[in-house]
Amino acid sequence: MNVLSKISRIFPLWVISILVLSFSLPALAATEGKEFVRIPQKQVEAPDGKIEVLDFFSYGCGHCAQLNPIVSKWKKTLPDDVVFHKVPVAWGRDAWKALGRAYFTIEALGDDALDDKAFTALQRQRINLQVEKDFLDWMADNGIDRKKAEEMYKSFSVNNMLNKSEKLEKDYKVDSVPHFYVNGNMEVKLDGITSSEDFTRVLNEIIDIARQENQKKK
Repeated sequence: MNVLSKISRIFPLWVISILVLSFSLPALAATEGKEFVRIPQKQVEAPDGKIEVLDFFSYGCGHCAQLNPIVSKWKKTLPDDVVFHKVPVAWGRDAWKALGRAYFTIEALGDDALDDKAFTALQRQRINLQVEKDFLDWMADNGIDRKKAEEMYKSFSVNNMLNKSEKLEKDYKVDSVPHFYVNGNMEVKLDGITSSEDFTRVLNEIIDIARQENQKKK
């Protein structure tokens, strides 16, 4: 007597069918209305066929500081068809705009490790990264050429990226951080996420949804 015959003597066939089906089905994808909500389509700068992920944040945000190491690790696993951008918010505050300027300088001259250190410097060590001199001194203390940092800090490219960030902040009507958007039309709901595993699963599943939608457009 084979295994299936033995099981069928214990469980009704309809129970066996459900069990087999449950093991054969893929895991449920992120649910609209729960893990993400649809928003009016925004302009996406990613090339055709690519998926854009935006991470609105600030060095002045405590939750952003907690999430940043997870984001830094996760983004290294993203496939080639995903374009990831961090977008510093300012909400009209000069101090937070200066933190955005600091971020783009770090992005140009540093790496993810220095990005993580910036959260620690501002929030735990109380280094005033929103003050130009203090920020440049901190960059030099972390091995970045101070003159190059100053040139980048005041550069046209950083000014341009700050202007783009301000426009994105307004276009997406961002009123809190951290905030993630995928492909210009899906807002990630972080409320129910309780672990780094949940975060990466939800983001990856929403990216999969965006990928399927991109393929339908071809």
